[in-house]
Amino acid sequence: MVRMKIRSILLMMLMCGLMIAVGAVVGQEALETPEATPEITNVVHTTYVPIGGFYGDTFPGFLRAALPNVERFETDRLYILVMPMTFSYDAETLTAEDLLLNTRDSERRRRQLEDACREIAPPEIYCEVVVPPIYTREAADTNAVLEFFWDDLAAVYFLGGDQTIAMQITAGTVLEQALAEAYARGVVMGGNSAGLAIGSRVMIGGYGGDKWGPENALEAGAVDLWNGSAENPLRRGLDFTTTDAVLEQHFWERARFARLLNALVDPTTPNVGIGVDSFTGTLIIDNHLLEGTFGLYTGAIMDVESLGAEASATFDSGVLSVRDVLVHVFAPGNFTYNARTRESSLAPTLTSAATDTSALTLPDGVGSLTLYSNLLDTVELEDLNIDESTAVVITGYADTLDADDLADEYDDFTDPIVLTADKSLPDMTGYSTIIVHAEDASLIDVESLRPVQDAWLGGANVILDGAAAAAAGSMYAAMPPVPYHTDNDLLIQDATQGVFLLGSVEIRPGLGLIPVSVEVRVMSENHYGRWFSLAYSTPDQVALGLNDGAFVTITQEGATVGGSNGVFALDLSAATLSQGENGGMVFANGVLDVFAPGEAVE
Repeated sequence: MVRMKIRSILLMMLMCGLMIAVGAVVGQEALETPEATPEITNVVHTTYVPIGGFYGDTFPGFLRAALPNVERFETDRLYILVMPMTFSYDAETLTAEDLLLNTRDSERRRRQLEDACREIAPPEIYCEVVVPPIYTREAADTNAVLEFFWDDLAAVYFLGGDQTIAMQITAGTVLEQALAEAYARGVVMGGNSAGLAIGSRVMIGGYGGDKWGPENALEAGAVDLWNGSAENPLRRGLDFTTTDAVLEQHFWERARFARLLNALVDPTTPNVGIGVDSFTGTLIIDNHLLEGTFGLYTGAIMDVESLGAEASATFDSGVLSVRDVLVHVFAPGNFTYNARTRESSLAPTLTSAATDTSALTLPDGVGSLTLYSNLLDTVELEDLNIDESTAVVITGYADTLDADDLADEYDDFTDPIVLTADKSLPDMTGYSTIIVHAEDASLIDVESLRPVQDAWLGGANVILDGAAAAAAGSMYAAMPPVPYHTDNDLLIQDATQGVFLLGSVEIRPGLGLIPVSVEVRVMSENHYGRWFSLAYSTPDQVALGLNDGAFVTITQEGATVGGSNGVFALDLSAATLSQGENGGMVFANGVLDVFAPGEAVE
């Protein structure tokens, strides 16, 4: 075996060293005293490859990380284990039907990985990918699993699926110990989706229950944390993986920014979170150094320690409130990040932050300004005190029937103006309150809304909803709704993940009522990329991210948050901006604040 060969070589070196030493003693009178020989060490680095999701597009990045082990282990095969525990539905029992289905599905992934390996490996190296049939805890805790761990094992790939079942099967077993020993000797490990999640010892198991999802992930209890508590020490990720960061999967694709942030402010978790998008992977060397990102899209890092964010975090309203979270975005290229020292290669970490929110204080003489992400789902129309001095404007609807349905909501109050291409607004200065609804930001004609601005400058109170709220600022993302109504995954992918590639978001001048930029429906409709693109394109201005259930009221006294959800504020004024090799947005030292209902935006 390879290990025996290594031992023989070491023994020969030792014998040669002894012979040289004896010769030196015999001839010491004729020789000068030799200088001390530097000690030669063989440092072994560990590598975990977290992949946000999906297989074929990211297999090459994983394989390139594993390939050097062929030479290091002095073998001619690239031997990889594919671990299928994430495919199981129950940690203790396995039905015959499940065995057949899991075997079929894992064999499919095994073949895909082996085929990808043959395309990458040099001709003199052959690829062997094996799936140990470990689908229950009983199987994981037998010595038979050791038969798969040959000395020339180069890599271990964990399939996607259910990370909580996988850890119920693996934690504290013979299998986990064998994995730990292999990892320590340099065997590359990683995986996608659930295979990413188990790669941090503090693991995100999912949402805290069926009542939570991306739209309300800022609420207390929204995250199911597996952090190895004293009551259940095996309820965790892999014991030998990083303790310096929490990993999150399908990051932008499934709008998990808020979920990761919620996890990080828990005092039992590491203070750094790393989110990796689908079709994207990265390397974590020695459990703390992020480098070598590959794939189609981007990822993000959140740091709640450097500026004291964790200490500011509360759930007093039931919704997370936190200030001064450091945010970095990475893409394929030369970006690196040390989760232990919290330093990136792009710029030194900020030591202080002071986001300027003075732009959210209105000048004298203008009316109040209230911005809603989704007005009808946040308040009752009766609570808006609509009367004859209230005007309602409906614009930016691709489907006139949808605009008419919205107008019908006001039947008991007033007759809305449905603004179309051949219709213009009258003088609005006689109204005390103006409500503007818009659905599709790409269809908004800002100039057609100037009468609303004129009335506001004259003292009318203005309520802007949806895409109309997005157009309130100096610039806005003129993008249509995410096409969730279609079955076209590529269109959805472009609208939620592709928008982190520079130039993918059309940004237009807004009404300019306030010198900030605004994005709406950030959490519920996955507008994170639009919000981040606004911040990136206007780094000298704060970018507000409104969420369904929340609204912001702005007056001469400043701005306050209402409703039942949080509001984001992203400040890139002190950030260093860059670009990835894939054209992806990259920056270091963004500062994020999250304001809870009832709080002043300051």
